[in-house]
Amino acid sequence: MANRYAPPEYASHPELAIVALLFMLSRQHATGCRTLAESIAAHFRFVANDPRMSDIMRNAAQRLDMEWQSLLEAADHDGSVH
Repeated sequence: MANRYAPPEYASHPELAIVALLFMLSRQHATGCRTLAESIAAHFRFVANDPRMSDIMRNAAQRLDMEWQSLLEAADHDGSVH
C-alpha cells in the first residue's frame, strides 16, 4: 500500500502541481487558512519555474503567485487571508 502522506511526484508528473492547486483553491475561501494560502503561492511558484510547463501556464502562474503574495502581505496587516 502506498504511503498516503508521501509528497506527490511532481518530478515525473508535473501536472500534479496543477491538480493540487485546483484542490487548494477550491478550499481556501472556506478555510481562510494562512498555511493553505502560502502553499497555494508556493505551488504557483513551482509551476512558474517549471520549464516543462507551457509559456502560457508559466506566465499565468507567475502573475498569480504575485497576487497571492500580495494577499499574504495584506493579511499580515489585517489578519484575513480571504
